[in-house]
Amino acid sequence: MLDKPQVIKTTAQLAAVIQITIPREQIRTVMDPGLKELMAAVAALGITVSGPWFTHHLKMDPNDL
Repeated sequence: MLDKPQVIKTTAQLAAVIQITIPREQIRTVMDPGLKELMAAVAALGITVSGPWFTHHLKMDPNDL
């Protein structure tokens, strides 16, 4: 059972971003290498990751189903 949603205030955090434009069917094969590339770039800057990674889909074409 899900808890009732709550609106909370938190401290803003920076996010590292890599933008990838691919067909929908390639998401499973591209996400892992993309994440590894992003993590390597962050590590090269000497930055420590402080939370889980997430994806944000800027556009999803319904015709790609």
